[in-house]
Amino acid sequence: MWRTVLLGTLLGLASLADRLQAQRPEPPRLLDDIRFLSDDRLQGRMTGSRGADSAASYLARRFSQVGLQPAAGGWLQSFTVGREAPAARQAQTGPLIGKNVIGILPGRDPVLRNQTIILGAHYDHLGLGGFGSLDPDSTGLVHNGADDNASGVAALIQVAARLAASRPARTVVFIAFSGEELGLLGSAYYVKQPIYPLASTLAMVNLDMVGRLRNGRLIVYGARSAKEFPALLDSLNWYAGFDLKAQGDGYGPSDHSSFYAAKRPVLHLFTDLHEDYHRTTDDWQKVNYDGLKRVADLRTGRSH
Repeated sequence: MWRTVLLGTLLGLASLADRLQAQRPEPPRLLDDIRFLSDDRLQGRMTGSRGADSAASYLARRFSQVGLQPAAGGWLQSFTVGREAPAARQAQTGPLIGKNVIGILPGRDPVLRNQTIILGAHYDHLGLGGFGSLDPDSTGLVHNGADDNASGVAALIQVAARLAASRPARTVVFIAFSGEELGLLGSAYYVKQPIYPLASTLAMVNLDMVGRLRNGRLIVYGARSAKEFPALLDSLNWYAGFDLKAQGDGYGPSDHSSFYAAKRPVLHLFTDLHEDYHRTTDDWQKVNYDGLKRVADLRTGRSH
């Protein structure tokens, strides 16, 4: 039973009644959030850079604006990027500091609020190219990462706004991770230093590259990390109408892997790779806004 309730919360919007949808305006700024995060002024959001710090400050403000609360230590969870990491070697200024941005939506039920669900998306990208870039001769050029992963962070904010309008029974922790492109550093750090005990964390859902929906095709990794997930995903998709491809276990090259390694059930929503992946051409103008909104709006009980 609890997994049925869990997955509805995980995918964002099962607890929102249609009458609340009618009474409240659509949570704004999906595209505005992507445009800000992928602006040239943020210089590609390389972990530890000024651009990444600007993005972290922006995300803390956005979390507050949509109704989340900071953890006891504040919005930011800082960690040190080792000197051996590619970003630190490129910077040549000593250790760099990564910053996870964490917002909390306390559960409404006095008992169930002690159980937590994590919704996450990384906000860092490749900075000025070099390490990780698939563009030849691109060192020194801004890699804006609009789909990877400003799209996931914008969807994360959208889901937070909706859930804050009708709080679920359990506590939901929203995390914008840093250090993903350098080896899942931010999520690995959170698993070691969680805000709430991992034993009470029921599952983690990861939004990474959800801005290029094509032909309605949505990939969900980790579908076998809990035995109930495949049937529940099929049930949810009966209403959502995606060409849903539910695949595999919980390992993969994104932040959900850190939680799966810690024996937590995970799901990773993904609209697949494209020709702009890790290239200078991954810009906000190429985001499929309607497709991104569909992913962010995924919910039970209503057809698209």
